[in-house]
Amino acid sequence: MQYIDHPAGFCYKLPPGVTHEEGAMCEPLSVGVHAVRRGQVSPGMDVAVIGAGPIGEQSAEPTASQQAHAVSSAVVTGMSRG
Repeated sequence: MQYIDHPAGFCYKLPPGVTHEEGAMCEPLSVGVHAVRRGQVSPGMDVAVIGAGPIGEQSAEPTASQQAHAVSSAVVTGMSRG
């Protein structure tokens, strides 16, 4: 395990039963939820998520689920690094 010295104000204690891996996905998911709210995604909208990395993939989930599958389409694109 690797340790990093970080200001306590930026750290959150994980609840019991939440693994480090699950905790690590909270930040990309929160970025996605924030983007959906800020973009005022509403039923019938077409949505494009640019980038298929952790944030892009986690942004597609709240785009679809927050609107109860009422979004017309959500497209995730990515670029290969080759």
